[in-house]
Amino acid sequence: MTYKQELVDRYNVVKKAFSKKHKADRGITITGNTMIASDLGIHIKTTLPIDFGQGCFTLPHQAFQLISMIDSEEIWFEAKEDENKFYVYSDSGKFTFNFLMQELRDVFSVELDDPVAEIESSELAKAVRKVSFASGKPGVQTEIFSGIKLEFREQLLLCATDTYRLALFYPETEKHFVHKNEDIVIPTPLLSGASQILSGKIKLYLKDSMVYFVTEETTVAINTLNAKGYPEGLVEKVLPADFEPTLRVELSREELKDSFNRLSSLLSSNLTVKVVTSGDKVKLSGGFVGEEGFVEDVVRAKCSIEREFYFNLKFFLGIIRVMDSTSNIIIMEQGESSEHPIIIKTIDEKNKWVCIMMSVRPSSE
Repeated sequence: MTYKQELVDRYNVVKKAFSKKHKADRGITITGNTMIASDLGIHIKTTLPIDFGQGCFTLPHQAFQLISMIDSEEIWFEAKEDENKFYVYSDSGKFTFNFLMQELRDVFSVELDDPVAEIESSELAKAVRKVSFASGKPGVQTEIFSGIKLEFREQLLLCATDTYRLALFYPETEKHFVHKNEDIVIPTPLLSGASQILSGKIKLYLKDSMVYFVTEETTVAINTLNAKGYPEGLVEKVLPADFEPTLRVELSREELKDSFNRLSSLLSSNLTVKVVTSGDKVKLSGGFVGEEGFVEDVVRAKCSIEREFYFNLKFFLGIIRVMDSTSNIIIMEQGESSEHPIIIKTIDEKNKWVCIMMSVRPSSE
């Protein structure tokens, strides 16, 4: 006997492995006291509140959807491998499901080496959210740029880029077991999905071409992309350790966000915005959509020098959206030239989270 909701909760975890495209023909595999779901590139295993012994069988995922609708909290199971059938008993009746003849790729029986890092699930979720907006879209950018790169150095680094902007985040790791100068790239949707279902302390393992995220109850295994296609030393080239900004601007996140909202209501989100820094203010302006003229707005700021540069409004809006609501002071920095990349960070996360956005040429050029 087991409680229905406990089983449904486990199903809700592993079903995240299924993409919408393949969900209809995918099954849930049960072996012993574990439940496993696999799709292209991702495999999820979680512990069940019941042990089915030595048997191994696969059920259509619709079986668990039906179980969730049974009007009874307590249910009983019986798996008969000689009949290829799975029986569910409850106070409201008996339900029968046929096993699926689906081959399971066993990625969970491999022997893992020492973990490369240990991180709280909330910190991983935050790190993914802080960089995923900058990753490219599959089919639009090269495949390698549609993922999030994890660099294992003295600190763990997550970074993503679509070649127009770059986001970096250094999460707090409780332990860094192995100093591995090894990089991996994980498809953004898969890493984002994994970060949302894992809870508690996570240990990260690398094995062959897979990365494993292991918690007490759940393990997620993801096929990595070939990191060799990622530009070598990209972070160091764009943001060298000895970087000294010529332009530095401090301004309120809320005031800048309000200004962007006013601009975006009149401008196309893809339009170029002109920025003029001067003393205690930043002037933002851009042309109207489909007609001649322009809109202009002013935000209070502290500017180190006077300068004029341009950026893509859509890209900057994406950065603003992932900033923490408690981070009210934004810092913008730029090198010697107005054509250099724009470095964006918040005053309370300047050592953890950095966004770098390419400046653009005026729309008229």
